[in-house]
Amino acid sequence: MYENNPKLTEAIKTLADFGLGAVLLHSHDQNGDIVDIPHDVVQLEEDLSVSFVSRDDPKLQDASIVGWRFFNGKVMPTMYCKKNHGRCL
Repeated sequence: MYENNPKLTEAIKTLADFGLGAVLLHSHDQNGDIVDIPHDVVQLEEDLSVSFVSRDDPKLQDASIVGWRFFNGKVMPTMYCKKNHGRCL
């Protein structure tokens, strides 16, 4: 699906220069199908579990941004990792 897209391949090569990669931002609906994450929701990794929270959730205040997306003409955080004793779990 995406692996044969030359533009995406080039973008991933460029990201690799910075130690970054690409992910398909997604959640699952009641049927288990992949669906896009709404722009006002972000992914939060905490205690080795992933959840989805509102972009203004107080839990994000001491979490590290680990993923971004481009929306409405700007780069926005979309994935966070909650720190525990100064490091992401």
